[in-house]
Amino acid sequence: MSTNSWNTDLNKGVKVFAGRYAYQKPLGRGAGGSVYLAEDLLHKRREVALKVLSAEAYQTVQGKMLRREFEILSKLDHPNLVRVFDYGSLPDGGVYLAEEYIDGFSLQDARALLEPVALINLTIQLLQGLAYLHAMGTIHRDIKPANVMLLWLDDASALPMAKLVDFGLSSMDPKRDTLRGGTRSYMAPEVIRGEKGEQRSDLYSLGVTLYYALCGVLPFGPRSKDDPPPTDEDFRPPEPHRLNPEVPLPLSRFTMALLRQLPDVEYADAGEALQALAADAETFEAMSAGRMANSLDVAASPVLKGYFERGILERREREADALVEWLGREGASHVGQVNLISGTPGSGRSRLLHDVESASKLGGHLVLRVNCRAPMAPFELMSELLRQTIAVARSHQADALAKHRVPAAVRACLTALELATAGEGAEPQVEQAWMRTAFEEAVALLAPYRLVLFIDDIDQGDEHSMAFLRNWYERAKSSHRPDIIAAAVAGKALSGLESSPATQHLVIEGITRADVDAFFVDKLMLANTSESWRSEVARFGQGRPSYIEELCRHLIDVGVLRRASAQAWEADLTDLGVVPMPTSIKESFRRRMTAVGAGGRECLELLALLDRPVLWESIRELLVVGGTTPEEADRTLDTLQWRHLTLTELETSGRLVRLIAVELSDVVRDMLSPEWKRALHRRIGNHLIASWRKGDADPCEAARHLELGGQRVPAHDVLEVAGDDASMRSNNYRQALSFYDKALVDNRDGRASAILHVKIAQAAVALYDPARVRHHLAQAGVLAERTALDWLMYRVFLSAARIAICVGDTAWAHEWQNRLRDCLPAMSQQGEVLELDARLALSQGSLDLATSGLQRCIKRARHFGNRAGLVVALRHYAHLRLLGGHVAEGFEFYNEAIEVASPLGATSLGAVLASYGGDLRRVGRVNEAIEALVDAIEMLREGDEPEEWIRGLLELANCHADRGDLSEARKRGVEASCFAQRLNHRPLEQKIALFLGSLVLRGRGDASKALDSVALVIASFSKREDFALDRAEALIALGSVAVGAGLTEHGQIWLDDGVRLADSIGARLFVQRTGS
Repeated sequence: MSTNSWNTDLNKGVKVFAGRYAYQKPLGRGAGGSVYLAEDLLHKRREVALKVLSAEAYQTVQGKMLRREFEILSKLDHPNLVRVFDYGSLPDGGVYLAEEYIDGFSLQDARALLEPVALINLTIQLLQGLAYLHAMGTIHRDIKPANVMLLWLDDASALPMAKLVDFGLSSMDPKRDTLRGGTRSYMAPEVIRGEKGEQRSDLYSLGVTLYYALCGVLPFGPRSKDDPPPTDEDFRPPEPHRLNPEVPLPLSRFTMALLRQLPDVEYADAGEALQALAADAETFEAMSAGRMANSLDVAASPVLKGYFERGILERREREADALVEWLGREGASHVGQVNLISGTPGSGRSRLLHDVESASKLGGHLVLRVNCRAPMAPFELMSELLRQTIAVARSHQADALAKHRVPAAVRACLTALELATAGEGAEPQVEQAWMRTAFEEAVALLAPYRLVLFIDDIDQGDEHSMAFLRNWYERAKSSHRPDIIAAAVAGKALSGLESSPATQHLVIEGITRADVDAFFVDKLMLANTSESWRSEVARFGQGRPSYIEELCRHLIDVGVLRRASAQAWEADLTDLGVVPMPTSIKESFRRRMTAVGAGGRECLELLALLDRPVLWESIRELLVVGGTTPEEADRTLDTLQWRHLTLTELETSGRLVRLIAVELSDVVRDMLSPEWKRALHRRIGNHLIASWRKGDADPCEAARHLELGGQRVPAHDVLEVAGDDASMRSNNYRQALSFYDKALVDNRDGRASAILHVKIAQAAVALYDPARVRHHLAQAGVLAERTALDWLMYRVFLSAARIAICVGDTAWAHEWQNRLRDCLPAMSQQGEVLELDARLALSQGSLDLATSGLQRCIKRARHFGNRAGLVVALRHYAHLRLLGGHVAEGFEFYNEAIEVASPLGATSLGAVLASYGGDLRRVGRVNEAIEALVDAIEMLREGDEPEEWIRGLLELANCHADRGDLSEARKRGVEASCFAQRLNHRPLEQKIALFLGSLVLRGRGDASKALDSVALVIASFSKREDFALDRAEALIALGSVAVGAGLTEHGQIWLDDGVRLADSIGARLFVQRTGS
């Protein structure tokens, strides 16, 4: 694989593949490619196995198999089959496949670790997956021990689970498929003879696999390609229980049936085999199969799932083919259009979108996808699409779209603050202009890969993004636009995009009466159902295929519908006419819930309130807390699974359980009484707290459930931790504020309240809410002094002083500093206090005092191993050494600060790079400065260092001005001004205003008007006694520009004032640059 396929993400310091996969470690290497473990950045915490083939290997059978694996697995969704997530082309001609990472053992390697009795449950799991697969019309063709992966064998408390992997030889159309292959020792006789594989061929291979797992030998010995195919007269292997007495007789008999060694016993598909094994294994009460007796047809549900996953509407396949053909039309890679899929809820829009997306990847398109979920902030949809586009472009070409990285970061920050523009005349049209340019440049760059955007539920997108799309696709002169395929609810307004000349429409129809007839008469072969009954089905279905599926499950549950064979079903017509037909999906779920008992209902209630997949062990513990025994809890969970009210997902983290549909969750919630609902919330919340203390739960979720349960204690503590988690782990300061505010309500502990007020102020800084900052810091100060606790006053006063500096109010910072000194004089030599003193001294222009203080900070931080404190001190000290004219020494300290900050996270490193970039510009290394500042801005946009973010933008604006790009300089300056105003950072506002004024003087603007405006700012700025360095630098820069523009009278005054100020405080670098 080419190393150019990896790109380093500076925000995380890791290699990123294809713009979304963060490298973790290699898993294996072969002749044609490699396999890596990576994290999918679009789905946090999801680990994937990244299979990468070289261009040469892609042209061989390896490439065909990898392509086939994605083609088949992208249509499948079953817990016992490996999942696939992505497929794409590489710049060097190779391809990659991202699939589920399974951290387990193969059956080949782990056979000796398994008790034979455990294989009953594992076999049932494999048959469930195969029943689903066969119902999809697909066969595996290479079942063997090496392709059965087992999870959690090393965990004695967990039930081992099985996943079938390696679908490179699988076929969705075995009768027409020309690909041959497999492992000869596991092949069915007909396959060895050269016939095309069938579903029963998979079962034969499973039989050989089971025989080997039970006995340690192959039933017919190893076979090579030269061995003749077996015949009926061949050696009959001994039954497994004769070779291994520990093998249960039912499993031994079943294995022989799979091997076609029992007279008149052969299963046509995995559904028949599953039903047979379940019936035979019911005598074993200790086995999970024994808990299937409450379901009349255990194979029916996975088979039905396969039918509906494959699709019961033939026209869907034609519609998908038409959309893929549309994407491949001539000229589609240049001037793109929109194809809008619309339909009623439940008609299958999202499924169609998914199928076309998968086919597009196989067709060589570069696919990006966004799912819209209301409410969305201004430009949130387009900001996410642009972020993904830039990331992918950089994975193909490291410096691609570099000029758009900062505008994209600014746009993301504005979106996070729920702002449409950066203000000062930057109307949405201005936002649209640069975003359009960025997208069109990306489309041009990625033209060989034919970029396509897929947007699901576009009707829920934000109005600014929708307006952007409408205006962009209405422009006839747009030379490079990507094709967009989007799905929306029929009849929803899309800000005019739906009526654009560039928009084509595909209105999909849901289930019709003809479709109902085709399904029940042709697919299930139930021609004897009445016309009136099928008409009722069509009427109540309201076009939703999911209603038909749920109706079938309901009929199976009440014993009316069952599988008669692999090809046909049977129904009790008498009962069919008696059983009332559910009028909706919800009505069907209400009826089916009555069959699961009180324990089953309680389990459904817990899952509905949790509203996410839950570990099997966790939901079992919740049931046990409610008075159920562990054995009863397991039986309940099995019952719900076999009755198809819950689904199981198998991941490395564990076996997850969730409700089968949103409608079921709605039904369960509607049936809950308020008192019982609160009690369940309290039970969930307390369980999550216990799990969180072990490091296994989300404190945010625990706090939410405790709050909904009306339990104040320990909700306060957990809410605070939840806020910490939201702010520090995900930079979600708005959510953090919500948690902190709730934790503060009715909290009568003065110490805890003081800390909460400080945390609220810190989060408010990140959200540019200075009024809230001041209010909560004042409250924190009062509470801290009232407690008279030294540690609390120290923390509150120190934090408040730092925050005051961040918002540009050094007078306020001095007040907090004085309170700290008065109340805690013994703490004056603490490293954090020395750093605070140095920063305030620097603001006053006392460079020598600041330098001395920072030297002591550095010494103490190194001594005590305080890396975070060391980074801050090194950053400021490096800046001071440069300002004092010691350039080489200053950059040495910057290099150390960067090295120390790199492992600490993006915010820490970003703050260093912002200061470093500014000083690079000051010594004339503008190109290097821009590189550092762009990285810094990307890192700081989601952090809690708004002052450094604003300074980074201003320094970048200065860089553009130094290079003569006044337009770009003004954009960055206006953005910096917007954020400074929101933060109410008056000194930075004034410095930026002087910079923007200098741009007017450099350009062709009204000089006299600019002079008047600048003079007012200078008059106000000069009255300040703080921010001496900023004042000196701004005056020198403005004066130099004015003199260069011929405004000598004003310019020389400003220049002289700036030089005198810089000289008085020892900023020799500023003086040297003027030549004075």
